Amino acid sequence: MKSVGEYLKNLRITQDHTLEQAALVTKISKGTLTAIENADLKNLPAKSYLRGFVFSYGKFLGADSKHLEKLFAQELGSTNPEVTQEEISKNTWKTVPLISSFQLNAKTYVVCSLIALTLLAVATQKVFQKYKKETIVPDVEVTQLQDNAGKAIESKVSADSTVDNNAVASTQQNPQRLTTAAEINQNTFISPQAFTKEVLIEANQDTAIKIKIGTTQEKMVKLLKGDFHTIKAKSKITLETVDLNDIKVIYNGTLRAANENEIKAKTLSF
Repeated sequence: MKSVGEYLKNLRITQDHTLEQAALVTKISKGTLTAIENADLKNLPAKSYLRGFVFSYGKFLGADSKHLEKLFAQELGSTNPEVTQEEISKNTWKTVPLISSFQLNAKTYVVCSLIALTLLAVATQKVFQKYKKETIVPDVEVTQLQDNAGKAIESKVSADSTVDNNAVASTQQNPQRLTTAAEINQNTFISPQAFTKEVLIEANQDTAIKIKIGTTQEKMVKLLKGDFHTIKAKSKITLETVDLNDIKVIYNGTLRAANENEIKAKTLSF
């Protein structure tokens, strides 16, 4: 494993990549990548899993796959041993001679054909009945959608004073008018095509994080040191933990540093 680790480490240093960058792209923890480079077998998984980690890391670094395969096989052995033609011949169930020696007559062909046609007809009938039972949901008129949007904004106004009352009234009077981003806050779901957020969490220590998406979806996630957890959502994302220093947060590919107010409140919002 020493040759494999040195080969990958030299490639990473030559390309001026950090272990953090490699961990972010390959989804392999920094601790595991460090153990691979240092040939620390005590902190590495079983060989079948290790092979996958090594070749994923090598692909990220643009390593020569044949050379990497040779180094891995020399040090740890192959996880895909070759099977000789003699072993294949010995263990193959020889059915071809039995089929060739069995003579089928015309009556047998007819019976088999009828059975096949019957099965095909039954299968076709089941598929037809399945689609027949399905109903087509009628399209909702655009004006109805806009009316519903106006009602949703009006309901939001009663709970949040940051929305402009005049804008809501204007939307209700003119359903075709488009609502601007300034007229609704960041908790309002706009459309399925809204911007998707990606939050990647890496645990610096064993910790637990309460994750809240939007205003309803909430769950608790426990992470061990070195573990990753990814969140993708179109609504507001809120993270709450005992100590923000216990986690590293990357938001849309950029490291997110908490300010003093967030550290004091022990929460991060996106």
